[in-house]
Amino acid sequence: MLSEKQAIAKITPMSLQGRNACSYHDIMIIKGEGKMNERKSKKKQSDFIEEMKMEIASELGIIGQVQKDGWDSLSPRVSGKLGGKLSQRLKKMK
Repeated sequence: MLSEKQAIAKITPMSLQGRNACSYHDIMIIKGEGKMNERKSKKKQSDFIEEMKMEIASELGIIGQVQKDGWDSLSPRVSGKLGGKLSQRLKKMK
């Protein structure tokens, strides 16, 4: 682990983008402590999207094929339908 002074020294003037001092966030990113929260957040997002994909697959009547052979077994046309519906739902949520 880097000390706080070492972490501050690693930040280049370019990354400061006109700021006079480093923020706590900058130091945590360099130390690597901010990455754990990012991983947890991405996992939650991917779980949520996976659930939505399964729901849409059941609506399209392809849930059996997905469970049996996986997502790779879908044709490009069916994958496009699924992706389009997923995209529409994500837009509605915003």
